Amino acid sequence: MSSEYSSLLEGEHSEDQRKGSPVRTRIIPNNKRAKLKTLIQKSEGKLQSFQIAINITEARQLVGENIDPSVVIEIGDEKKQTSVKEGTNAPFYNEYFVFDFFAHKEIFFDKVIKLTVMHSKMLRSFCIGSFKLDAWTVYKQPGHQFINKWAMLTNPVDISTGVKGYVKCDISVSAKGDNMQPGPKASDADEQIDKLRHGPGRG
Repeated sequence: MSSEYSSLLEGEHSEDQRKGSPVRTRIIPNNKRAKLKTLIQKSEGKLQSFQIAINITEARQLVGENIDPSVVIEIGDEKKQTSVKEGTNAPFYNEYFVFDFFAHKEIFFDKVIKLTVMHSKMLRSFCIGSFKLDAWTVYKQPGHQFINKWAMLTNPVDISTGVKGYVKCDISVSAKGDNMQPGPKASDADEQIDKLRHGPGRG
């Protein structure tokens, strides 16, 4: 029987058929079908609009000699990159990037934000260091954002090799309808590196 009619069979179906008895049916009223559909939709979760905004301000104490660094931002399958600064271990960028998503919140908040500083040469490029954290770690911060924080770069293959430098950045994560507050401006006292470590996951 087609499910679109939302029928339920009652009684001993196989026994009734052998005896040639009519099969009794009960039709679910439309209002009950609507309530059932609503419950199913709620259990599956709703698709929502989210935005991750990242400002890459600068980098400091990058390891290496005669490097041309750029910062690559990866969130899931999306990737964006700053300009390349030539011959410096302390590049200044002040470049702003926005990533838009339409997803279930459970899936979105598990997304990993990854910052990687690359030495970008036409014939020879390599990773200087990287940093990552998940969207939920940012979202649960006051104002759903980190402002003027220094992300500590490490070797993604072997973190025991030590710090590879720092990237100063602003990271905000917002859902549609969130009231975002402007972050505090950097001060001279902010020059001391405030290490933004990979925070815990959702919990």
